Amino acid sequence: MSETADSSRRDQPSGFFLRLQFRAHGAGDHAYVVAWSCDGKRLAAASTSGGHVWDIDTDAWKSRYAFSLELDQHHYSCTIKWSPVDPDILIQAQSGTMSLLQVDPNGRGCWMVWQSRYGEDTWTTANMSFSPAGDRIAVANTRTDISVIDVSTGRVAYKLPVGFTADDVYWSPDGGRILALGDTNQAWISPLSGDRFGHTSPGQSPFTYASWSPDGRLLCAVGADDYTIKVMDADGQLRAVLEGHTGIVRAVEFSHDGRLLYSAGQDATLRCWRTDTWQCVATINRNDAHRYLGGLASNPTRPVLARRASGSDFIELFDIDVDQLLMADTTSSRTYANAKAVLLGDTGVGKSGLSLVLSGQPYRPTDSTHARSVWTFHNSEVELPGGLKETREILLWDLAGQPGYRLIHQLHLAEAAVALVLFDARSESDPFAGVQYWMRALRQYQDARQPEAAPASAILVAARVDRGGIPATQQRIRALCQELGISAYLETSAKEGWGIPELAETIRRAIDWAALPRSVSTELFGAIKRFLIDERDSDRVLAPVEDLFRLYRRQYSEQMVDDELRAAFETCVRLLEGRDLVRRLSFGDFVLLRPELLDAYASALIDAARGQPDGLGYISESDALAGRFPIPDDARLRGANEERLLLIATVEELLRHDLALREPTDGGVDLIFPSQFTHDRPDSPNPATTDVVFRFDGALTMIYATLAVRLSHVPSHRPEMMWRNASTYQASVGGRCGLHVREVEEGRGELTLFYDESASEETRFLFEDYVRAHLTKRALPGSVLRERVFRCPNCGYRLPADLVQLRRDRGHTTMPCPACEEARISLLDREDRLEAASMQSVREMDEGADVVRNRAAATAIIRGKEELGDYDVFLSYNSKDRAAVAAIAERLRVEGVLAWFDTRDIGAGRRWQDELERQIRKVGAGAVFVGPHGLGPWQDMEQQALVNESAKRAFRIVPVLLPRVRDDVELPVFLGQWQVVDFRASEPDPFRALLSAITGERSRGGLPS
Repeated sequence: MSETADSSRRDQPSGFFLRLQFRAHGAGDHAYVVAWSCDGKRLAAASTSGGHVWDIDTDAWKSRYAFSLELDQHHYSCTIKWSPVDPDILIQAQSGTMSLLQVDPNGRGCWMVWQSRYGEDTWTTANMSFSPAGDRIAVANTRTDISVIDVSTGRVAYKLPVGFTADDVYWSPDGGRILALGDTNQAWISPLSGDRFGHTSPGQSPFTYASWSPDGRLLCAVGADDYTIKVMDADGQLRAVLEGHTGIVRAVEFSHDGRLLYSAGQDATLRCWRTDTWQCVATINRNDAHRYLGGLASNPTRPVLARRASGSDFIELFDIDVDQLLMADTTSSRTYANAKAVLLGDTGVGKSGLSLVLSGQPYRPTDSTHARSVWTFHNSEVELPGGLKETREILLWDLAGQPGYRLIHQLHLAEAAVALVLFDARSESDPFAGVQYWMRALRQYQDARQPEAAPASAILVAARVDRGGIPATQQRIRALCQELGISAYLETSAKEGWGIPELAETIRRAIDWAALPRSVSTELFGAIKRFLIDERDSDRVLAPVEDLFRLYRRQYSEQMVDDELRAAFETCVRLLEGRDLVRRLSFGDFVLLRPELLDAYASALIDAARGQPDGLGYISESDALAGRFPIPDDARLRGANEERLLLIATVEELLRHDLALREPTDGGVDLIFPSQFTHDRPDSPNPATTDVVFRFDGALTMIYATLAVRLSHVPSHRPEMMWRNASTYQASVGGRCGLHVREVEEGRGELTLFYDESASEETRFLFEDYVRAHLTKRALPGSVLRERVFRCPNCGYRLPADLVQLRRDRGHTTMPCPACEEARISLLDREDRLEAASMQSVREMDEGADVVRNRAAATAIIRGKEELGDYDVFLSYNSKDRAAVAAIAERLRVEGVLAWFDTRDIGAGRRWQDELERQIRKVGAGAVFVGPHGLGPWQDMEQQALVNESAKRAFRIVPVLLPRVRDDVELPVFLGQWQVVDFRASEPDPFRALLSAITGERSRGGLPS
């Protein structure tokens, strides 16, 4: 049944017309996936009742229901894909099984050609993709490879190794590349040639959904918690960031001719962007937030867009006038390019004085700084072809150079376009002592985090030359620059102004603006960001978002209505936080306008831990939270209340980045920093126990420290002993596992794994796989090499690696021991002797480490929330069920969610009803518990307050059924409109469902459980 839509609605922009709406087939169905046949005449949808297909007439704007696809009654139909060359062929995936279907000649049904099991059940909406020729299907089967299926047989033709658990896969329309996305924030693009694959490009990526342009030259992607759209070239290099949505973007789709890009988000808007300038040409307000991934489909033959409505059972069809949209007024759009110039060098080389004069400030003598500083160096507007204008800005980042701050400041080397590497011209022994370290750190961190990005231009700078000449010849300096890839060398004096204009001009020339990504934003977003930057440059340090918004509202009272303006304001805070210019705290809705203070406090904490006389690198948590450790005066906050909040945020930051362990002791809780241990393991691992050696390049201290911390968080491996260069762990199934790190040279390390005799082959293999996954993720891409150690079981003689390889290449699996000649040594690697450890096991270890790490960080978050009375949820319950509700409240607390559920939370002298209403106005959700004793006498009042609040704002109400509630229980009428969380059932996990409902967070796939 078709329902023709009113195309004259005023909220629809010119060139964008809603022509047709029709219901999903079953009552109450929700179409999560929509897909067009290659001739554009059929539309398929995967919904809660299965797959459905409609015939679509885009001339008359009519739809006719054609047929349905069978669905396992226990599962949703996750994916439907049409063949790109045959309009009568489609693939349906459900419950870990995919079926190739052929449409009947009459178009009123289909039959199954073949069916194949492809992996574990998955809720992702993009877990398979046809090749452009339609003869192959790439399948992400929740394993560490992509299976490529032959369409004619349904059998695996070949596999592409990915190196992480792949959930989604996208075959480029030109057939040249495959993109895989994983839920561990990793992405991979492989160039293809026939049935072979070229180099892989793994990288850290928060992407959850993507779309190729029709010509395969561009790729657009969105993230799990991102309000922007990332535009990349085919190799994954970022080209543009599109701003405008004020909610998480859940879907992107190119038009059939590639001239437009469509996007849909949780802000209940559908947006249209032109792909030559990336400016937004249309914003369509919808009545429902686009909550699930995908759900946009561009007709492959004409300008028609299909959208499934998240909050209803409708599918919408839009008629697009491309030419009209391309003529739309885009004067409210703004294009920005931002370049980051970092000042690197050891302490005392003159970075702070130089950054002052480069940013236009008068020179003044400065002590050694203890926090990074960010200054505006350059701001200009340039005219682009076509009359467009672009704002270009260069920011100077002055990073503190003390050795204790290196661990923190390595986090800020990403996205640098220019690096000024300063050295001490006064040093007669080795003026370039720190230059090699900083250049290696710059290259390694950029390569590890942005392997496809252009490297930063490096400029060698001699500062303070007014204090004496350079103790090095020009020939030596030129040789150093050539060796390290430094593009220019200048001598300067910030005090006298010598060489400053020349250095400023060199910085400007060094920036390749064409290679930098653009931010395409709105005039409103630009105004809000300028306001926040101005506030950042003022004396304010910490401010509630509400206070900042009220101040902005007073200054710009002529702008849009409050709700839309507040959404835009919140979005801009997030965008500046993404550039590390502000930081929103996890509690109290505060914005830290000077996030560099977190660095200063974190570095001071790390220094204090290193100063422990026993060399164990720790500080008590109580001392850390009270500020009882040395903090430089120039970095210390003067307000006690502000400092208390900053200290809590600092502890959370260190725990969140796996830089510290939270360890209970008899005297309280200690924060332990493995990177700050000063005692080495008294002896090297026994050669007889050495099993495998990894060699890698990267930030050695950080890689080892985070590995030691994460292994300590893995529930199946209990930490035993830790030293500066080694650590051991007891596996829960038995056996000791250990690792020993050695710096071969600066920036190059060797990690040896060793075990005791009781460690089984399975235990060793899993431990090794976990370490390898960690190194692959954090070391320099392509630098990780593994060497298996082969020893004689009789005399312990270690075979040379080249001899092992030579014998294996000749097909030998054993060889006699060259030393004792009494035993044969197996040459089988562990992969040959044992089935590969399930990647699922490594994934579970990593997820377990994340859970423990997040719970440790949650202790700091809860402390901050309690400090401010910042509750997340109000719990309404019968006092007779208090014990059960208290247990749930404690579990929420462990996850960082603070619940208001007890009259003891009411301050002395306050009326109970007034406090109840005040707390409900502050929280974001209310949970109504129904237990075996029914509703309590006060719950009627509480429920009414919750309902009143939900009528005023986006307020989540969660009905909860406790164990032992009767099956025939009747809930109050008002609770019937919200999804119930049932603790009487074990699957799906009711606690995780409650946590998700309170926080408003969804799983990566976005489909309901």
